[in-house]
Amino acid sequence: MTDPIVTRHANIALARQPMPADLTAWAEAGVVHVINNRTHPELDQLGFDMAASVAEAGMGYDHLPLGGPAGVNPEHTVRLGEVIAAAGDRPVVIHCLSGTRSAHLYAAHLIHTRPDAENPLEGLEWPGGLDMNLVNALLPKA
Repeated sequence: MTDPIVTRHANIALARQPMPADLTAWAEAGVVHVINNRTHPELDQLGFDMAASVAEAGMGYDHLPLGGPAGVNPEHTVRLGEVIAAAGDRPVVIHCLSGTRSAHLYAAHLIHTRPDAENPLEGLEWPGGLDMNLVNALLPKA
């Protein structure tokens, strides 16, 4: 089994689609919350119930779909901030199929919560690059 985590930034991990065994391993490693950015049609093809598997592993769960029929929703950035704040210094995993949508949501969170930072994305080493148009679409309006 290969760990689906692509990169980490502080206590946040960005990941590809996990399988139930990954969820168990994450819980054992101290992850307290999983945020799923896959769409409903994608989840229908998984072969297991993501929400139930996360709950069974003892972690919190949010489904904040991005892309396809779900489009983008700046409220997802707000919810992500709430989850991160509640987690404190405990680990949170954000995932989608490849991690790319999750990286964009997390980048929007960083920009939104660090408006005065010279480089709010400093240290975020997402290997796939970021489409700033998508990041900006996920930023909550003032």
